[in-house]
Amino acid sequence: VAAEMVCFFPDRTFPVIEVSPRGGPIVLFDRGPNGEIRVKLDIEDTIWNQMAFQFAHELGHILCDYKSHENPSKWFEESICELASLFALRRLGETWKTQPPYSNWKDYAPHMTDYAGKRIKESQLPEGSTLKQWYKENAEALVAGKGGDRTRQTIIAAALLKHFEKEPKQWRAVQYLNTSKLTKLYSFTDYM
Repeated sequence: VAAEMVCFFPDRTFPVIEVSPRGGPIVLFDRGPNGEIRVKLDIEDTIWNQMAFQFAHELGHILCDYKSHENPSKWFEESICELASLFALRRLGETWKTQPPYSNWKDYAPHMTDYAGKRIKESQLPEGSTLKQWYKENAEALVAGKGGDRTRQTIIAAALLKHFEKEPKQWRAVQYLNTSKLTKLYSFTDYM
């Protein structure tokens, strides 16, 4: 997952990321004793697509330079993290066809693509609606839900996916979402 994502941040250095299988999914604000970023997943067994999906989401927060501060546009960062999960799974589905981490994992490549495909299918914009129209109708609910409205966030992620797959260099922009601590409650327009 990390290889599929961090390649779009060639000038950025990332600290060690320590991943635990339980206690999440969450990326902790407090660093480990050696400065490592601590990520906790919520997985059992070796369900690789679920593991990849959760880790990609938490890596999305790291790529967005996550911070602990009040932000009415937190829903957008969460949408970007859902996008990271879909994006990474679809890339893994392609990469693992020919270059899996272990040769016996090659047959698992379609499961990555299928897992993402199922979430995308369940998260489509209403027929005939654009993202702009949909956002106008859902903006208040997104702000009210803060970071916890996963259904709406995944709709946004699914709508943005084709743009990020077409131009993956766009990922670099997400590192600026939290470059400064907010001192007032910005509107989404001001936040952007």
